[in-house]
Amino acid sequence: MYYLTEHACIQNEHFEYTTPKGYRVLWALGAGKAFGMNPHDWAWTCTCTGFKFRKKCKHIEEAKKAQCTWDGHWDEGEVTKEGKCPRCGSDTIENTRTER
Repeated sequence: MYYLTEHACIQNEHFEYTTPKGYRVLWALGAGKAFGMNPHDWAWTCTCTGFKFRKKCKHIEEAKKAQCTWDGHWDEGEVTKEGKCPRCGSDTIENTRTER
């Protein structure tokens, strides 16, 4: 058994986006708790009125296009010497998993 450490863009864990109209979109663990969603799930939320009623909106789709989803396990590229994402330049997180 051995441990394999891989990196991923921090935006996979937490991502905030502000639309041109000033709506705030958030992707995070437990982000939907205030809207009656499972607090242990990853969720998209938005401060717009449409999201409060429908639990989805065009602002979330806009934010998904802006989010970097680079993951060293699946995507090409290596973390920079400074520990930054090769795709967007954001910080990275380490994911350790066990291989048998």
